[in-house]
Amino acid sequence: MDQGETHVKVFDRNGTFLRSIGTKGEGPGELFNPNRIFITGGNQLVIEDFIRNLSFYTLDGKYIKTQSTVSVFPIEVLLDSAGRIFAITNIKEPDRFGKEVKLYDENLNHVKTIVSIPKPRPDPRILMPFQPEINWAIFQSNRMIISFEKDYELQIFNGQGELSRKIIKEYKPVKITEENVKLRVRKVPEGRKLMVPEYFPAVHSITADEKGRIFVRTYEKAREGKYYNDVFDPEGRYIAKVALKDRLQVWKHDKVYTIEEDEDGFQYVKRYKVTWKF
Repeated sequence: MDQGETHVKVFDRNGTFLRSIGTKGEGPGELFNPNRIFITGGNQLVIEDFIRNLSFYTLDGKYIKTQSTVSVFPIEVLLDSAGRIFAITNIKEPDRFGKEVKLYDENLNHVKTIVSIPKPRPDPRILMPFQPEINWAIFQSNRMIISFEKDYELQIFNGQGELSRKIIKEYKPVKITEENVKLRVRKVPEGRKLMVPEYFPAVHSITADEKGRIFVRTYEKAREGKYYNDVFDPEGRYIAKVALKDRLQVWKHDKVYTIEEDEDGFQYVKRYKVTWKF
């Protein structure tokens, strides 16, 4: 997905450009602010136009339909192979604040609330960076793995959205440095107070491959451009700790795809071969 060009670029297995899908606009099949892309089990390309809608295409670029997401107002969405839609949303109740992970059918009818994460109502006078965020991924058999605590706790849900197990791991917290704060917070607005925790949350992000392995990217830095990832098997057993590129996107067919920048700031999608020795 090329956000700058407001379309999706298609390449063959050798990296040769084939076609683009989608054009900028606000009509059927057009894109305004593309945010994420998915390929369903039915081989449909789905483009999330941030907050506005989901646009469906065939893999050769033929427009199928648009599904509005305005009623849900999602912060982030995921689609599984069955075409079901998962969304992170704000809790919409006057006396409750926080976020929820919800499951919807392909027509955006609410099916189930998977996780509800209440939080104290934020004080607009206080700026609080480095707070735990919701990290999630869909993996083998349409199961979902979610983390949202500052500690190392992963929750695994089955294909029906029911909690089936938890992964809890000991870890060494990584301190937040002044340099980290400078990179994250350019300027504290007048009249606001900055509150920075001592440590990063345990989990930075989660990805998974088609064989069900789970990759948990931590804040522990191995060397420039690489961070340690904990690897778990499909049942949640810890199997490895590996240093990997920062911006991992997709694991597929023993390949991993990353987004990288050269010294001039140009972005590249790179593909690496993955070899497992156990």
